Amino acid sequence: MLDKIKIKIILIMGVVLSITIIANYTISDHILKAELEKAFSKEVLSTTRGLRAQVVRMLYAGIKIDEIDGFDEQSIAAFKETENFKFAITFDLDGNILFHSGNQYNEISEDIIGYLRSLDHMDEDIKTIESNNEEYYICSLPVTVRGETNSYIVAGYCSRSYERAVKFLSFSTVVIAILILLVAMVISIYLLNRWITKPLIKLHKATKDILVNGMEGVSKVEIDQKDEIGKLADSYNQMIDFIGQSTVSKSYLRNVISNISDALVVADADFCIETVNEATKKMFGYSKEELVGSSVSIFFPQIQEQVIEHWKNTIITHRQYSDYEVIIHTKEKNAIPVLISSTVMTEDNSGQVHFVCIAKDISERKKSEESIRYQANHDMLTGLSNRYALEKEIQACSNMILLYPEEMSMFLFLDLDKFKIVNDVCGHHAGDELIKHLTLMMKQNLREQDTLARIGGDEFGVLLNGISQVEGLEIAENLCETVKKFRFVWEEKVFTLGVSIGAVIINRDLYEVSKVISAADQACYISKENGGNRVQLFSESEQEFSLREEEMQVMPSITKAFEENRFLLVYQDIVRVSDKVLSGYEALIRLKDEQGQLVSPGTFLPAAQRYNKLTDIDRWVITNFCKNYDFHQIGSIENDFIYNINISATSINAEGFLEFICHQFEEHQVPPQRVCFEITETSAVSNFVKAKEFIQELKKLGCRFALDDFGSGLSSFTYLKYLPVDYIKIDGIIVNDIDTNKIDYALVSSINEIAHLMGMKTIAEYVENEDIFNCLREIGVDYAQGFWLGEPKGLSNMV
Repeated sequence: MLDKIKIKIILIMGVVLSITIIANYTISDHILKAELEKAFSKEVLSTTRGLRAQVVRMLYAGIKIDEIDGFDEQSIAAFKETENFKFAITFDLDGNILFHSGNQYNEISEDIIGYLRSLDHMDEDIKTIESNNEEYYICSLPVTVRGETNSYIVAGYCSRSYERAVKFLSFSTVVIAILILLVAMVISIYLLNRWITKPLIKLHKATKDILVNGMEGVSKVEIDQKDEIGKLADSYNQMIDFIGQSTVSKSYLRNVISNISDALVVADADFCIETVNEATKKMFGYSKEELVGSSVSIFFPQIQEQVIEHWKNTIITHRQYSDYEVIIHTKEKNAIPVLISSTVMTEDNSGQVHFVCIAKDISERKKSEESIRYQANHDMLTGLSNRYALEKEIQACSNMILLYPEEMSMFLFLDLDKFKIVNDVCGHHAGDELIKHLTLMMKQNLREQDTLARIGGDEFGVLLNGISQVEGLEIAENLCETVKKFRFVWEEKVFTLGVSIGAVIINRDLYEVSKVISAADQACYISKENGGNRVQLFSESEQEFSLREEEMQVMPSITKAFEENRFLLVYQDIVRVSDKVLSGYEALIRLKDEQGQLVSPGTFLPAAQRYNKLTDIDRWVITNFCKNYDFHQIGSIENDFIYNINISATSINAEGFLEFICHQFEEHQVPPQRVCFEITETSAVSNFVKAKEFIQELKKLGCRFALDDFGSGLSSFTYLKYLPVDYIKIDGIIVNDIDTNKIDYALVSSINEIAHLMGMKTIAEYVENEDIFNCLREIGVDYAQGFWLGEPKGLSNMV
C-alpha cells in the first residue's frame, strides 16, 4: 500500500515537473527566438555598418565607388567571421550591383535582388522576405560621403542561421531539464522515502502487528519529526499507551486460558468445536485434533439432543445464562460430573456467533457432598443413622400412616444403663468400642426394614416399620435381653450393662415426629426410674406419664421464674443427735408461682433435671447463698455452723462450674470451710471420676462434702471407699420406718458403722417423730434433720 502511495506521489511530481519543463521549453523557445532575432539583427546591422564604414573611408580617400578594390574580399572575410552572415551587396544609385560577397551571391534568388532594387530608399530597418521557402532578414544602409549618397550597402542572413542555434539551445535546455528532472526525482524520492515513506511504513507495520498479534510485543514508533507525520506518530504512541493500559495482550489471554484449571470449549453456532484449552484435553483424554471440528455431543453422546436443545432454546435464543450440572464422558467412557457455565459471544464486525462453555470437574465436590450428606445422616462411630435421619424416617412412616390409617408401627427409645462407668474407669476409647460391639449385636435382633439409629452418647432409637404392638414389644424385649447378657471385657475388666427402653405405638392417634420421640423418651425415663433394664410402653392414661406431662407443663414456669426472680432459699435445721444441739442448716430452693404460692420441689426439680435446668438452679442457689452469707451469721459469730448446699450431677460435669464456685466465695468473702456440698449417690456413681476430681479440688479450699440419699442404690458400699466425702446422709426412705421396721433399723445401723470405720460422720434424713430420733441415738448416728426437728424456714425466721 505504501509503495503505491510512493508511486502516486512520484507520478504526480513527474507530471508537475514535465508540465513545468514543457511550459518552460515553449516559453523559453519563443523568448530565445525573439532574443536571437534581435541579436542577429544587431549583428547584421553592426556588420553592415562596418562594411559601410570601410567603403566610406575609401571614398574619402579619393577612390571612386566603382574603383573600390577588395570589397568582395572584405565581405567574404566578414562573412567568415560572422557565422550567421548570409550575404553583402553594394548597389549604386541606379540599382546596379557594384560589389557582392563572393559565392554567397549565387545563393541569393532573383526575388531578393528584385525586391532590393524596387525599394525607393534604404534605411537601417530590418526587413524580412521569403525566397525559396526560406525567410531572409535584410539590413540596408546608404553610403553618404560629404553629404551625398552615392550607393547602398545591403547585408542579410537566413532564418536558418539562428534556428539552428535555437534548436541547439532548445535541445540543450531539454537535456539539461531532463537531467535536472532526474536529479530532482532522485532527490525527491530520497527525501520522500526519508520524510514520508519510511515513517509511514513504520506506522503501517506497527498497525499491522497490532492486527496480527494484538498488543503483544507492540512498541512505540520512533519518528523524530515535527511535521504532520511526526504528530501522527505521537498520536499513534499515545493510542498504544492507552490501549496498553486498557487491554491485555494475546499472550496474556492465551496464558490465562491455558492455565485455567477448568475445561474451556468454544464452538460455532452449529456446536462444532472451534478450540479447546489444555485442561479440556487432560480432563477428557482427547487430543486437540480429535476435538476441533467435532460436535460438542462427543462429550455426552447419550443425552446430546436434550443438552443441545437446551443450549439452543435457553442460551443462544433467549440469552438466559445459568450454571447446571451434567455428566460428561471421557474418551475412555468414564463418567465425570461437571458444572457447566455457558455463554454466547458475538463478533462485532461479522456478527458471527460463538458458543463458549466452561466445564468444572466437580467429582471431588460430589464426593465431599456425599460425605457431608452421609455425615449429616449417620453416626460416625457406628455408621448407624443419626437423629436427623431417624426423624426423616419417622416422618416418612407417619406420612404412610396418614395415607393408610390401618397401618401401625412402633418406635423404641433406648438408654444404656451404667455406660458412664466404662467411660470413667477405662476411658472414652473403651466406651467407643463398647458402643460399636453393642451396635452389631442389636442389629441382629432387628428386621431388614427396621431402622437402628444412634441419637446420643448412650441413646439409641429403633423404628419398627409395619409391626403390631405384640411383635414390637417382643423385639424390644429381645434387645433388652441382648444388652443384659452382653459382657464387655477391657484390659481384664469385665463390665455388664443394662438398657431402659421406652416404646410408643405410631398410629393415626400419635404420628407427629416430635410427639412420637417425646412419648418414647418419657416412657424410657419411667423405665429408668423404675430400675432400668426393662421395656416401658407409653400410655397417656397412666399416672407416671401424667406426671411427666405435668413436668413438661412446669418447665416454662421455671424459665419464667428465672426472668421474674421468683425463686427463694429456705433453711432446715441440722442438729447433733447426742445432745440435740443445732450444728448447721441445709439450704433448700423453693419456687413461687405467679399467684405467690409455693410450688412443690417434687414437681419443678424433676422437670428441671429432665430438661437440663439443674445447673442454672445450682448457680442461683450458690450465688444467693453467698450474697446473704453475712446475714446468716448475725448473732452466731461464736458458732461453727455448717451450711449444706445440694449440687446436681449435671453441675459437676458443667464447664466452668468449679471456677464459678471459687469466684463466688472470693467475691462475697465466704469461708469455704463453712460450706458442705451434697451430691447424690446416683450422681457420684454415674460420674465417678469427674465427681472425685470435683470433690478433691474443693476440699483443698476447705469445703466439706456429704453423700446424699445413701442406701437407695445397690452399689453404694463399693464406691464409698473411693469417694473422699466427710458425711453420709442416710436416705429418708430407710430412716422413716426405723422405729417399726427391723430391717430398716439394721440397714441404718450397718451404714452408720461402716461410715464410722471409714472416718465419716452420718446424717439421718426424714426424722418425723421422737421415736425415730431415739432410735438414731441408740445406733449412734451423728446428726439428724427432719420436720420433727425443724421445718424449712426463710432467712428472717432463722435470725
